[in-house]
Amino acid sequence: MRIVAATDMRIGGPRHWLQRLAGSGSRAALPRLDGETLALPPRIALFVDPALNQDLYLWLAALAACFEADAQGSWSGANRTACERAQLRCPGLMPRWQRLRDAHLAQRREQAKAIRSPQAQAAEMRLQALLMSDALLAASEACAAVDAEAHQLAPVWLWLQALAQSPSANCRRWS
Repeated sequence: MRIVAATDMRIGGPRHWLQRLAGSGSRAALPRLDGETLALPPRIALFVDPALNQDLYLWLAALAACFEADAQGSWSGANRTACERAQLRCPGLMPRWQRLRDAHLAQRREQAKAIRSPQAQAAEMRLQALLMSDALLAASEACAAVDAEAHQLAPVWLWLQALAQSPSANCRRWS
């Protein structure tokens, strides 16, 4: 597995009026995974606390090592399963995961105030519920609903964008 710098891709989610006016805030370097490559953002400045930004790099690498494509093709379901695997196989990451999740949820709650579409608001609420749950739920309907509206949602920086050739092997060990 190679680690490379992620390139910008189109993102969804609410944008501030100034971003809409300037035409900005519609692209970002999201973490992505395919069969041979883990693409990480060249710079992460998502959180005010630099330690959280460093923890996010570590978390994304652990998540990639435990990622398998979901049998139903669910982006959110595959990420939730990988989160659970990473926490089980690397219990020392649990406090980092909880700090990252709590900080990201606080950001999402603030951003959600700008969502206008009732459909996108409902999808955001389902997504936040999926992120808040520590146990893997029988949440296939919630995952399907979130996946259907993912293009309208702000990126989930704690999850990977899996490309077509997602690895299907069990949790891999990287050296």
